[in-house]
Amino acid sequence: MGCRYIHSLIMSLIFLSFSAQAFTPEPVELIEPPVSDQQPLYFFLFTHTEDPFNYELSEERYIRMVPEVQARADSHPDAGIVWTIMFQGNDARSVAERNPDTGVADLLRDAAAQGVVQFGYHAHHDATYINRPQNGFTEETPWEELVDGMLDWVRCLKDVLYGGCLAPTGGGIEFVKANFGPVQLVSGDLLLEDSGHESGATTWATARVLPERLLSFGYPDHGPFASGTRRDAVASLMTRLTPTHETSSTVFWADNVIKMTGGSPIDGTNSVNLEYGPGYAQSMLAGLDRTRPNLETTGFASKFLYTKQIPHNSPTIYGYAHPEAPQLPPDLLNTDEEKEQNYQNMLDAFDYLLDEVLPANPGSVFVDSQDVIQMVAPPAYWQIEADQLDKLARWAVTHWTERPPDWVSDGTDFYSLRDLFTLLVRSYGQYAAHGKSGSLQLDSHAYGPLQAVDAMQEVVVSRDEIVELAARLAADFEPGGEWQTTPTAMVQPEYQTSAGTITAAQLLYGMAWVYAADYAGIKIHQVFLPATQAMPATYDDLLQIGCLATCTGTAWSFKPARLVVRETPPTEAYTLFSINVQDFSYPEESAATVNQIIDLHEQTRVPVDIYLTDTMAAFFAQNDPLLLDRLQTSPVVAVSYHTRPPRPYTSYDWAGLSSLTADELYQTIYRYETHAVDLVSGETINEPGGYAQVAELIGYPPYSASALSSNANLSSTARQVYADLGARMTVVHGGTPISPGEMLDGLLLRPEDADYRLFEHLGESADSALEHVLSSVQASAGEGVVPFIGIKMHDNDFFATQSAWTTVYLDDRRQPPWNPALKADLLSDEERDAMWRLYEDTVRYVAAQMPRIQPLNLADISP
Repeated sequence: MGCRYIHSLIMSLIFLSFSAQAFTPEPVELIEPPVSDQQPLYFFLFTHTEDPFNYELSEERYIRMVPEVQARADSHPDAGIVWTIMFQGNDARSVAERNPDTGVADLLRDAAAQGVVQFGYHAHHDATYINRPQNGFTEETPWEELVDGMLDWVRCLKDVLYGGCLAPTGGGIEFVKANFGPVQLVSGDLLLEDSGHESGATTWATARVLPERLLSFGYPDHGPFASGTRRDAVASLMTRLTPTHETSSTVFWADNVIKMTGGSPIDGTNSVNLEYGPGYAQSMLAGLDRTRPNLETTGFASKFLYTKQIPHNSPTIYGYAHPEAPQLPPDLLNTDEEKEQNYQNMLDAFDYLLDEVLPANPGSVFVDSQDVIQMVAPPAYWQIEADQLDKLARWAVTHWTERPPDWVSDGTDFYSLRDLFTLLVRSYGQYAAHGKSGSLQLDSHAYGPLQAVDAMQEVVVSRDEIVELAARLAADFEPGGEWQTTPTAMVQPEYQTSAGTITAAQLLYGMAWVYAADYAGIKIHQVFLPATQAMPATYDDLLQIGCLATCTGTAWSFKPARLVVRETPPTEAYTLFSINVQDFSYPEESAATVNQIIDLHEQTRVPVDIYLTDTMAAFFAQNDPLLLDRLQTSPVVAVSYHTRPPRPYTSYDWAGLSSLTADELYQTIYRYETHAVDLVSGETINEPGGYAQVAELIGYPPYSASALSSNANLSSTARQVYADLGARMTVVHGGTPISPGEMLDGLLLRPEDADYRLFEHLGESADSALEHVLSSVQASAGEGVVPFIGIKMHDNDFFATQSAWTTVYLDDRRQPPWNPALKADLLSDEERDAMWRLYEDTVRYVAAQMPRIQPLNLADISP
């Protein structure tokens, strides 16, 4: 430790001894796990597409490689193969616009639905290198201008040849998301042309479009970073961010996202680019420190399959420089023989990883974006208990020298300086409000200071004033809230106290000291805030790497990424989330709810079954075609069909169907399931409807269909109709456990050991309520049986006091004519929020428990 720090510590103890019992925080030691010689290798398979001009050559990659990837995923089911295709905005637009002639976009969407393709956004090559906001940024550019410029760049619709925004939205990330599917990660959104530094302003701009985004690429292993002082600075930085054998030299946190670095600069290795062939892959893997887990960004199907790999040659470099004729000339393209050899080298390297590397390295697999997030930041990482915060506070003050520590730790996991600042102010805000400090949820959208203001002299501040200042700041750092250009959750360079101005670093030091003393039960009256630099030593490396004014916030955001290698627990239960979509009284509310549900399930990768009535499917087709497209293409959604009155074979037989002959009954129900129904009379009309219409709108026969009537014959005949129309499964209720494989009237029964109607558990803790159901069903299940828990909700549960069909067709309203204009009351905002929190918490809890609790949908279990 520096002499000045020792002096400060002595002075602090002198002050404390006069005012109260002396307090010296106990240090926290890192828990270093046992070292193994062979930690797993994780391969992140990706493509930066980078070519909106040479259409046929670029799209050939997808046409040829999607079947190859699918075949290997089928033949290596445990390898975890997922190919992440990272479009730039105009690249995605060219593929989508050509789709009617080529079918390539459909090919990619189908592959995503099969789970072998995911999508990302790579901003760096979006039009153009000359016309982009970064070119005008300087050290003096204010935060607001940086954010606005970057927000334009990642979402505006751009002129593919000349750059510039044609429309403020609809391009970039937004185009990829709307036309292909969820954007899992964003990279290349650099604040400087050659810095490799995403910056806080960029992550905040991206959060406007993708608020849940947590994954990016880090410093590249090519271009200005391939060698020299920058590569040395990255290696120095990564050394600081790789303190234990659970941390990886290829992954770290910065600017509130997880960064996957191109290769390991510590080990002198680069990314595994498969088109270089098996020999190159072998040499890169051989150079890694195998006592640590390594995540290897694995390049696949790049532009260099067909373009010559020479300096300053790429489809975008040439195209932007020659807008009058942007396609590459023949002399910059590989010959057909060279191209074919590159394709073969790539597939040979792919097979080398699958057939030789993975079997020889237990635990090694391919990973996708969510796998990386789950390893680095599982749900437990975000929940901070009081004792854990005490350890983080003690780490800060005991590792403080003339400057703050690079990061803080509870001995196991790692958190940044801005994490600790956020947690401490929120802890004291919670204490002020409730008289105690409890569990805290870490927020991923707080930012460090925008200036490096050093404290040139020591300051003494009362303990109570530190606490009061922290409590006043707490509201600004609460999670959630509306996005705005300058986030409220931003650490300011300086704060005012009665003793004068103190810096952010001094306030952080003081809060940490006070919290540690409070937790130890020692009352102190004054806190000695030492003279201290504002920035940790990682800031020095960052200045060598290159950054603008926001690099101070980045330095406060650095932390190691602990790559947790976990044993796979056995599956104890399966869940089937099902959403009955039926509320024709408030169809816009229903549409918004379904979109919100799909967002949540795509973010968590938890499958869901969405059961549509024909009325709601027709409304979505007419009024919200984007939602209908999501229902068709979302990789986590399986669509089924369900019926409601006034169809007379659902709930009650108002039309006397029970008196019909078997053939008459079949023909009547068949007409109902191929025609629409008048909601007033209950009679069919000459328009498409029923199961057949939903199948037509969705693009495939809904997996399950049922008509639950009090008359068993009506229900049985309806099942026969559904089977003839293409259904594979049906649903029955009754409380008797249904095992996989059971059949009824030629249809598989949806398996179910527990009917967990989630909407009946409002006010309960999501995790404890689900665990109670699990315990109950395990107690009654036979030995070795993995039970199915059906988790049920209706669209109206989220916004209305009861459903439209209950309001219009039940109680004393069981004969026509009916009045579809009757509406149930809407829930209050507080009631809506409570119901959504219960549902979201349940979905996220299941996601966190995978594979112990394994979510499925009917697409996973139907033939």
